[in-house]
Amino acid sequence: TDLKRYQQPIYSIGAGIRYSVTELRQAQMVGQSADASKAEIARRAIAEKENSIIFNGDASVDLKGVVNAQGIQVINADKTFALMTAEEITETFRKARAKIVTTPGMRTSALKCLVEPNAYEELSRRYGDNEPRTILKVIEDNKWFSEIVPVYDLAGVGTAKSNSFIIMDTSPSTCEILLPMDITRHEEE
Repeated sequence: TDLKRYQQPIYSIGAGIRYSVTELRQAQMVGQSADASKAEIARRAIAEKENSIIFNGDASVDLKGVVNAQGIQVINADKTFALMTAEEITETFRKARAKIVTTPGMRTSALKCLVEPNAYEELSRRYGDNEPRTILKVIEDNKWFSEIVPVYDLAGVGTAKSNSFIIMDTSPSTCEILLPMDITRHEEE
């Protein structure tokens, strides 16, 4: 009874490719399709736009993304991972995870951790002088997350335009992204 329904109109994403008569002739001479590589680039552009919308939304149509959705819990770190010790980074992850697993019904959730790429690279540092494991390996060994992955769209999306990481339950009952229509290739013009 305390839930509020949100709806969003369908958002269309389009990408196009262009090739010249010369490119068509070159492809024909080597027996290849002229648009195979260019079509792959268009597909990648669409996928990157989908990711951007999923994580950051689109203010022009009042669409919220994961990082700015209403009701998410935010923790602001005192400094960046580059300036933190291995222990401080690990404790930051532990505190952020605790915000979720102490919520009723979330104790046994398979949480995924999504980290901005530069911060993810900081996790490759050795944990300490007498510890051969990396910070990432120490965190993985704690089995706090089902997976830890770098996500470009988390760059500069923090409260002070800082880089961010997200811990979330990505099971379909909690988080689902609907793509109502697969990529459609239209007639050539």
